[in-house]
Amino acid sequence: MRQRPKVGDVFLIPAGEGSVGIGQVAATYGKDAYFLAVFDGIVAEEDAVSRLRDALAGEVLFFGLSLDAKFYVGHWQIVSNLPVRADLPFPAYKETVMSPDRIDAVDYSGLRRRPASKDEVGGLSYRTIVAPVRFERALRASIGLDPWLPAYEELKPHKFLSRDLFG
Repeated sequence: MRQRPKVGDVFLIPAGEGSVGIGQVAATYGKDAYFLAVFDGIVAEEDAVSRLRDALAGEVLFFGLSLDAKFYVGHWQIVSNLPVRADLPFPAYKETVMSPDRIDAVDYSGLRRRPASKDEVGGLSYRTIVAPVRFERALRASIGLDPWLPAYEELKPHKFLSRDLFG
């Protein structure tokens, strides 16, 4: 049976050798994309549920837009649904509007926009959706189980955040 994630769902990411990382569905984008937050720290799988609140209060290791494939096939187990922290690093993006000369800054939801400054054009990235397996591999790499790849850098919280650009 398909396990469709909802905002606030807390899930476990297998990290190997009986350990897991803890993530949360922070928001949705469109009909089928999800902003995922993966928190710093690895815990023993049997201790994960008792450590959820501590993990969710900790540092955000990775944050990005992804799909539900790992939930759908059961690789990521949803174990709870808890409120999403207001201070999560929701990114802002840039979008080209009708010509390469017009670039807007856009909030994570895609609902708020304005012309981007020169600094923002240089620092903002275009909205991308990454496969959920990249989060899993980045988590494993962050603890030394897999090699670190440059592609994992884009999962780190962005420099330009929606709350800073749009309040």
